[in-house]
Amino acid sequence: MRTVADVPCDGCTLCCQNSDLIIITDHDDITSYDVQFAPGRGFALKHTANGDCVYLDRELGCTIHDRRPMRCREMDCRNLAKIPKRTLERFVTDGLVSSGVIARGRELLREEER
Repeated sequence: MRTVADVPCDGCTLCCQNSDLIIITDHDDITSYDVQFAPGRGFALKHTANGDCVYLDRELGCTIHDRRPMRCREMDCRNLAKIPKRTLERFVTDGLVSSGVIARGRELLREEER
């Protein structure tokens, strides 16, 4: 099993842009975050008008990195890239994840195979 340290983000913030993927879990103190209700899924980190997480600074990265929610800590786009294509298409259509995150996951998987 991979650990958080194993995810080679290297400053990538695609999962923080244009998606409702990050849902607050029971492991998180919901009062610690600015959240919005995601129908059928619970609460997600709030997003700006352009779809970015409110805690994302495009130049500096995550402004709450040291206290980010569990789902943010566990996010690994390589795992998303392994999900069947039809399911991923639905995730993109439903706004759960951007196609850029999936493409990045596939890219990282290809690099691992080399």
